[in-house]
Amino acid sequence: MMTFKKILGAVSLTMLVAGCGGSVGDVTGKVTYKDKPVTSGTVVVLGKDGIPKSSSIQNDGSYRVVGVKSGEARVMVSSPPLVGGPASVKDGAKAEVSDKPSQSQEAPAPAANPELTKTWFAIPEKYGDTTKTDLKLTVVGGTNTFDIPLN
Repeated sequence: MMTFKKILGAVSLTMLVAGCGGSVGDVTGKVTYKDKPVTSGTVVVLGKDGIPKSSSIQNDGSYRVVGVKSGEARVMVSSPPLVGGPASVKDGAKAEVSDKPSQSQEAPAPAANPELTKTWFAIPEKYGDTTKTDLKLTVVGGTNTFDIPLN
């Protein structure tokens, strides 16, 4: 009888400790803007624990964010202009060319894939701002499908 009580106690303790950590889920889906796939950028899911998890957006608009804490989550989407793309120079400004050495020690950003620059378009900035986005979901353990149709 004593052995059964020890086993039951060990199992109960194991279940209690495992339950304290809470579960996590993966979030997958497709990002579209006005019914067209968003072909580059990032999806960030801010889970219940406040830890942001992110994923790159693929050429077809799909994404997969792994390890998000279960519960209410906020979602942010950003798709900044691609280097060398049509919107990398704002308001028709011309890029200045200089033969002077650059003051910056940073390496220049690599040029974007030419195919992506043809399909890139701007999305509203509010979706990339944690205080302005209205994108939310409830994450459960396992796989969660959350398509993101932006307007």
